[in-house]
Amino acid sequence: MYKTLIAEIGRLIKGALPFAIVNGAGGFFSHVSLQGAINSGAYAIWVRSGTYSGAFTIPSTANVRLIIGCGEATILDGGTTGHALVQSKAGCVLAFFSAQTTTIGGNPYDAFQFNARSYGIGLNVISSDRWAYQFTDAGDNSILAFSRSQQSDQEGIYVNSTGHYVVIVANSIRGWASAWISENSGTAIAPTTANVTTA
Repeated sequence: MYKTLIAEIGRLIKGALPFAIVNGAGGFFSHVSLQGAINSGAYAIWVRSGTYSGAFTIPSTANVRLIIGCGEATILDGGTTGHALVQSKAGCVLAFFSAQTTTIGGNPYDAFQFNARSYGIGLNVISSDRWAYQFTDAGDNSILAFSRSQQSDQEGIYVNSTGHYVVIVANSIRGWASAWISENSGTAIAPTTANVTTA
């Protein structure tokens, strides 16, 4: 009876808090999946160490403004099922975690796809079957800084935007197949400075 009561109190508190914790093992106050935490209405999410499999989406209607991990020890793994993380919430900050999709699988999946103004800080792409970081038309006015990519089957960064105000600064982009960056907006993007790039 007490275990049931404690679990119910934890469920109620978890649903009422403005922040969420993701822990693959579960536990008091914790969500087992990142998608569950995103869908909970939380404004800030801390993702603990571990590998979280699935194609995760932050919809434009989500409340979340910040998702922070435990550096390279937090891994989102899209595998062969989809982009590891699709970010569609304007103004969301993503910081200090890794993402990957299965390479050489012939799947058009990115590690990170930005469909809204985003701020990526300290992100790490382990591998990507397509682009490590993609900025779509709606991803204009985004910033990617202090992040890296270790391997991508196409470009490390792809700016597919009619806009051209994506700032890409102080990143390490390595292991790309065709180019470290491809800019498809028709005009020059904002400064891409202090980036280390190696095929």
